[in-house]
Amino acid sequence: MFHESNVGYIFASLGIEPKEIKKRSFFKKLFKKSAKNSHLPYLNSVNDFYKCSETFITSISKYSDNKCLSFHLYLEDTHEDFIKSIKEEKKDKYYIFPFFPQTASQLSLIAKFFSDNLESEKTDNFFWVKPYHLNGYFIRSIQKNINDIFKKNKLDQKETMFLYIANNDYISPLYLIECQTTCQKIIKAYQFVDGMLYYYPSNLQVLNDLEKNLRKNIIIIPISTIITDIELSKNLENLKNFLESQKKRVFYSKPLNESEFFIRSIVDIIEEKNFISNNMLLTQI
Repeated sequence: MFHESNVGYIFASLGIEPKEIKKRSFFKKLFKKSAKNSHLPYLNSVNDFYKCSETFITSISKYSDNKCLSFHLYLEDTHEDFIKSIKEEKKDKYYIFPFFPQTASQLSLIAKFFSDNLESEKTDNFFWVKPYHLNGYFIRSIQKNINDIFKKNKLDQKETMFLYIANNDYISPLYLIECQTTCQKIIKAYQFVDGMLYYYPSNLQVLNDLEKNLRKNIIIIPISTIITDIELSKNLENLKNFLESQKKRVFYSKPLNESEFFIRSIVDIIEEKNFISNNMLLTQI
């Protein structure tokens, strides 16, 4: 495959907004405190998120000779080094890979930061990877994780349902459609599995439906971020405990930052060159 030599990659996220750390989880108001021995990943601080995302980006850099940078909107202490790197690197263009597969309206805030803090000759050559929620690599990576769960635990499809987790902080008509089509694409490979889409932190109707559902196995699948963040971890942990109180067997499909197949595939997704310009994202503010 031909690779452009003077291109850099930026991996963009919101990071963790300071107020998020102090928020009380919706589930904590309804259910008992999480069990100490939970097997779900839990990110305890901003440092955990930063370390997790940086490890992920370092893993990606093994598969590309291009410079890989990270940007986290709410981790302000990292901004100075990021801006310095962009100014010092003599790159013709940057391809920006967001941590959100579906369209997240907050990405326009990151585009605005770039526009406000970097010269236009730089940002004119910032190109964002379009939503990759239906990209074959993304779908197959999730399905591989699901297949591992089925194989390891010897689950019967007819006794299993998928609970897809998305974030209602990003909700817009386009985001809703993209989440729904992602779910439909994933479940296509499983003829007898049932599925529900759950928008955290609160979706009481889905909780009621889960209580009535007779299927005993539930596989929780995060679809709106490729790195599990602190707020999602809290909600998943409490959701798991609630479902187990309803006599369900709960399994967790690991986030894609832990999938070697997906990590290897990211460079290929970028090289498909399905982009939107930084200026086009600014029009969504």
